[in-house]
Amino acid sequence: MPVGHRFLLLGKLFICNECFNSLGYERFMSLTALPLEEQWALDLDLFAEIEANYNRIEGRRPYCVSCIDDLARQQSSNT
Repeated sequence: MPVGHRFLLLGKLFICNECFNSLGYERFMSLTALPLEEQWALDLDLFAEIEANYNRIEGRRPYCVSCIDDLARQQSSNT
């Protein structure tokens, strides 16, 4: 199972721990708790920054939904 973060912000992203930390995604985590309608109302420059950082991840690849769900269960049991 991959080790990282399930990042739900206008869609599902999976970001490994190293990229999550090096690209500063921690500062965006509070946005994931917002309802989708409120996420859409946020500043577009913020989403451009999130997307630009995601595109900088070398060799990124999608993970199957099952892996992401397994990761979510693991993280929720650790909190």
